[in-house]
Amino acid sequence: MSAKIIFIDGISGSGKDEQAPYVEQFFKERGYNMHSFAEPTPFLHDMIKNYRKKKKHLRSGFVNLHLFTADREEHFGTNIEPLLSDSHNVIITRRSKFSTEVYQVLEGVPLERVVEENAFYPDPDLALVFVCESGEAYRRIEERAKEKEKPISPDETIERISALREGYIALMQRYAQARLIIADGSPNAVSTQLESHLKKFIGEPQNRAVFFDKDGVLVDNSGIASGKIPKDEIYFDLTLKGLQKLQKEYLLFIVSNQPWAARGLMPFSEIESIFRSVLSQYQERGVHFTDFDYCPHDKIEGKIVCACHKPRTGLLERLIHMYAVDVSQSYMVGDRKPDIQAGRDMGLKTCLVQTGDGYKYNYPLKPDMIAEDVNDFAARILE
Repeated sequence: MSAKIIFIDGISGSGKDEQAPYVEQFFKERGYNMHSFAEPTPFLHDMIKNYRKKKKHLRSGFVNLHLFTADREEHFGTNIEPLLSDSHNVIITRRSKFSTEVYQVLEGVPLERVVEENAFYPDPDLALVFVCESGEAYRRIEERAKEKEKPISPDETIERISALREGYIALMQRYAQARLIIADGSPNAVSTQLESHLKKFIGEPQNRAVFFDKDGVLVDNSGIASGKIPKDEIYFDLTLKGLQKLQKEYLLFIVSNQPWAARGLMPFSEIESIFRSVLSQYQERGVHFTDFDYCPHDKIEGKIVCACHKPRTGLLERLIHMYAVDVSQSYMVGDRKPDIQAGRDMGLKTCLVQTGDGYKYNYPLKPDMIAEDVNDFAARILE
């Protein structure tokens, strides 16, 4: 067996470099020999850096391609190839031939040309490709430039970042080894995704799961606009058959924002009692939820002040860690934007159900699927 080759790549502002030590530590803890590199290497680093300082109209995508390829080929022959014969080695490269494919194609070089020139470098066993929304990436780039007291490169525009993001997403179609890491959320959300993908890569067992919002998805919340707090009036006719089938393939969880105690509308004990009642009623009908969690906090002056209030991902992170959930094979189901955003930021597939508030959803953030209700969702993913 040969060494494992892992690429860490993605757009600027996605935080990929900050997460690289986590990947290294993951393999170190499992007894692998770590070898970490970054491109461009010292061989042609200064030449590439100086060339890229030229004004855009004086640069050529083909010259960029030749410089990066020459640097990579020397690095591969000198540092990478001697390591490939030992199966205990893990070789991590930050920036890679993937970035050359994306960047140089954007500079007008045909993809076939890029692939041909880099044919000497083997495809990775795993590629972790970091992306986030273009506006978020640019905000982080601005913060980084301010901290370092350096100007933002003229190349770093939202339009260019958007094009690069699409280029990296297109890699998913060309390389089965590539895993998309959604980096819009907190560093913990990103590292939770990484842990799940890495465990899957080395064959550690994980579970598939479905995370459900409670109110408007499992429980009737139609009276909330008039001040009625959702309790335990369950949508059995819209959920029961689907849940009975889903539990044979997936662990079932409930994750919910419950700010009622923080608003002085009910004690914490009653919130807990309502959840227990919902779980008990489903249990009586043959449906078992593995666990639940809720955020008891309220916003302060319209701002989220905790890590668990959806769209933040603290509830999901805890359950994913505790029950070894495979994020790439799991779902978040909800009726509101915070549900969809939390699921997306956690790397889960997302489903908007049109019960509760779902029928009036109208946001740029689109779920992966839309279903009439939980029964419809279950039928579609189990078909």
